[in-house]
Amino acid sequence: MSTLLRRLAKRLHRFSSDLRELGERRVLLDRPWEEDFLHWARDGQGCQLHGHLVPSPQRRASSVTSRGWCPRMAHRS
Repeated sequence: MSTLLRRLAKRLHRFSSDLRELGERRVLLDRPWEEDFLHWARDGQGCQLHGHLVPSPQRRASSVTSRGWCPRMAHRS
C-alpha cells in the first residue's frame, strides 16, 4: 500500500509541477515585451542567451519559466 501511495504522490507532484510550468508560460506569453530583456533559456543543447536589453535593477529577474522555457522557443517550433 505504501508503494502505491508513493507512486500517487509522485504523479500528483509531477502534475502540479506541469500545471505551474503552463501557468508561468501563459504569464510570459501575455507579456511579449519581456522577451527583449537578456535572459538565459534552456533548450535541448544547453543554455542560450536571448534578448538584447539589459533589465533595470528594480525589475524582477525572470523572463523564463522555472524550467528555463522562454517565448522565443515557442516561435521556433
